[in-house]
Amino acid sequence: MSLPIDSKGLTKEMVSPKSMNTIKKTNETTEGSSEDQQELMKELRSLILAPEQKDLSNLKERLDNPEIYAQETSKILPRAINLSLEQDNGLTEVLQPTVEKAIKISVKKDPSTLVEALFPVMGPAIRRAIAQALSSMVQTLNQTMENSLSIQGLKWRLESIRTGRSFAEIVMLNTLLYRVEQIFLVHKETGLLLQHLISPALLGKGNEIQDADMVSGMFTAIQDFVRDSFGVKNESLEELQVGELTVWIEQGPQAFLAGVLRGTAPKELRPIFQETLEKIHLETKKELTTFQGDASVFENIRPLLEVCLQSQYEIKNQEQKTAPALLLATGILGFLLLSWLSYSLWHYWHWQNYLTLLNNEPGIAITRIDKEGGKYFVSGLHDPLAKDPEELRKEAGLNENKVISRWEPYQAIKPKFVLARAKTFLQPPETVILRLEGDTLFASGSASNGWIKDAKKYSRLILGINSFKEEKLVNLDLKELEENKKLIEKETLLFINDKTDFVAGQEKNLNKIFEALQKFTQTADLLNKKVQIEIFGQTDSSGTTERNSILSQERADKIVAILIDRGLNAKYFTSKGIGTGNALTNQINSPQNNETSRRVTFRISLIDSDTKNK
Repeated sequence: MSLPIDSKGLTKEMVSPKSMNTIKKTNETTEGSSEDQQELMKELRSLILAPEQKDLSNLKERLDNPEIYAQETSKILPRAINLSLEQDNGLTEVLQPTVEKAIKISVKKDPSTLVEALFPVMGPAIRRAIAQALSSMVQTLNQTMENSLSIQGLKWRLESIRTGRSFAEIVMLNTLLYRVEQIFLVHKETGLLLQHLISPALLGKGNEIQDADMVSGMFTAIQDFVRDSFGVKNESLEELQVGELTVWIEQGPQAFLAGVLRGTAPKELRPIFQETLEKIHLETKKELTTFQGDASVFENIRPLLEVCLQSQYEIKNQEQKTAPALLLATGILGFLLLSWLSYSLWHYWHWQNYLTLLNNEPGIAITRIDKEGGKYFVSGLHDPLAKDPEELRKEAGLNENKVISRWEPYQAIKPKFVLARAKTFLQPPETVILRLEGDTLFASGSASNGWIKDAKKYSRLILGINSFKEEKLVNLDLKELEENKKLIEKETLLFINDKTDFVAGQEKNLNKIFEALQKFTQTADLLNKKVQIEIFGQTDSSGTTERNSILSQERADKIVAILIDRGLNAKYFTSKGIGTGNALTNQINSPQNNETSRRVTFRISLIDSDTKNK
């Protein structure tokens, strides 16, 4: 098979000169032997594809060689982890089970590794928890000791004030006498002595240890003996008693601390030993791990160990000559204490009296009571209608500088406050009496129609009132309307015989009736009353029945026309001629009353507009 290649179709940038020569040879030998062609084609492929084949080989090696792939992955893995944490918590959730499983396996295999890593952190955390638990106990002890008024107790109290320490702590320091005489720091694995300190009080007195290394080895041997004899592999010796001396031992991962004490040391000394050992492990972790017997590298930790050389001595009694001064000081202190106690009790009594007055006063609700910095704090709710809390404070005799109060306004639903608010809001006239029963406001007496209407409308806006009853309340406007109705119905207009003309002097009476009707209709409209005025015309018995009927109607119509012409609304009026009858008594007029029978009378009806609409 031949592969014709045109050298003219390739540029210099595409192939090298050597490749171009090979291509030319290939073209020249296209018609040659098959073996020559294959050899030339092989050479041509090698020249053209060699760089790409080299890159492919390198890429394959990177993928197949775990070491190369691991090195390249380690370069980008931290960055990938940071990006994953910035985006979400997916990586944390995936790794959590693996990390938890790894910790469990590590603890089961060798718990000492985790213990050594957490040792510097666990100690302070445990001591803080214990300190908080003992805090309440110390406070209780402090309160108990405060009741002591002995001379020794007063001396300790003065020392507490002077030093700034709590009273209970001063008592402990004066009753628990001890001295730390020596401190040993021993390497745990080798049992070799790293550092040894002796109390300055023992120096030069023949109490120095001649061979401290032997003592440190003894501590290690004793601990190993105890573990082997009693089968407690993971337990450590914490305390030894040697005559009057006590040895406290604090264990660490790579070293332990042994303190030789004389007397009874307080428990507060243990945390000092623990903190010292923890600091040593933090500062010399590398030296402890790689220790080969040279203890000179631990000289710089001597200041840390010197903290453990503590002591407490008994305070000697003062000479007899100081007793009078002490008694005088005690007397003055007792007097001041008694004065302060009396002053505090006096204020406390007035404070309690003030609280009693506030609690007994309706319209005042206390929500907070406190005392701080020698002052009393009180806050709550105060109804404006209740008594002023400031007046109650003065009544209780409490100094205004001792009380800080804050009152928020509110409305109490006490009956007397609800009734007082109703009177203030509704402003009833003097003729009205208001009383409250439950949540219903009752009104009695007399009032105008306008006030009654407003009271019905606005009484429910008052807190504590749900309904308003006015059955026993007289409506003055309605009463006046009824009285005017009766007066108008008593009026009559007289006429000349057989005519519709008035008798002399009736014009004045007509004007009076008009004014009364005008006022009456206006008042009725305000009271939402519908007015119906019936005007009846009458005659005497001298004429015929037919004539009397016509004449009586004409007289009634004339009065209606006059009243309408003067401005009254026609809707109010109806006219009716009744001849010689009497519209009010339904009786026939007698001949003796003929003169007064020639008249017009009025009858008025009042109807509620709401009732008519219904």
